[in-house]
Amino acid sequence: MNVAYGDVVMYALPQSKLQVAISFKRFWLFGADENNIHGALPDIKVESSKALETVLERI
Repeated sequence: MNVAYGDVVMYALPQSKLQVAISFKRFWLFGADENNIHGALPDIKVESSKALETVLERI
């Protein structure tokens, strides 16, 4: 990913006492900007409803 979060602080919620992790830093790869916040992009764009059909055709 071009942008990742890190340096986590643990916090206990006051009412439920559940532990949560909160990131307080954002790390950017060199040259990344606000438009690059995504994971891996597919080689072939396919609607989710046709994903299996497309894979089977390509095999």
